[in-house]
Amino acid sequence: MSTRETPGYLTEDSARDRPGASRSGCRVADSRRTLEGDRGPGRPGSQEARFGMSRLQEHIDVNAPARKVWDQLHRIEEYSSFMDGVQRASAHGGDRARLGVRTGRGEQEFEAVLSDRADEQTITWQTQGGPELQGTLSVRALDSDHSQVQVRVEYDPQALQDTFGGPKGMAQVHAVERTVRGDLEHFRDLVERQKS
Repeated sequence: MSTRETPGYLTEDSARDRPGASRSGCRVADSRRTLEGDRGPGRPGSQEARFGMSRLQEHIDVNAPARKVWDQLHRIEEYSSFMDGVQRASAHGGDRARLGVRTGRGEQEFEAVLSDRADEQTITWQTQGGPELQGTLSVRALDSDHSQVQVRVEYDPQALQDTFGGPKGMAQVHAVERTVRGDLEHFRDLVERQKS
C-alpha cells in the first residue's frame, strides 16, 4: 500500500502543495502503520509505533554542507533559538540534554537521553519523565554544498495533550506537524544565516 492510499498519512505531495512547504516534506503515520522507507530492525523508524503512539516524519533541505548542519545540531544550548516553546536548553553528562519548555501549565523541565551515531550522522533521543517522546534527527548530504535534515518523532497523543494542552485528534496531529515543520524552517534559516 502506498502512502497515498493509507489512511492517516499526510503525503509528501500534499505537504508540498501547501504554501511555504516547497522545501520540506511530511508524512504522518497512525499507531498501526510504519513509515514508508523503513529499513528493518534496529534502524530509526523500523519498528511499528507502539499501541497508542503516533509518529511523524518531516524533512527539509538546507543550503549548507552536511558537516556544518551536523555541527549545528550538536549545539544544544542554541535549541531555544529555533524550537518553538523551548525557553532554555543545556547539555550535560555527555549523553543528556535538559530543556526548559513552555507548556499549558507554565514552564516545565524535561530531560532527554541522546545517542549520537556520528558515522550515520544520526542522533536518537528519548525523554525521561514527562510526556513520552522519542525520535531521530538525521543529516544527509545532497551534494557538497547542500544537505537534508530529517526528523522522526514518536509521541503519545494523550500525554502530549495532558502536558501541553491544545487540540486533540487530527487537530493535534496537524498542530504537531506545524510545530515540527516550523522548527525545521527556523533551524534551516539559522544555519543558512551563519553560512555567510
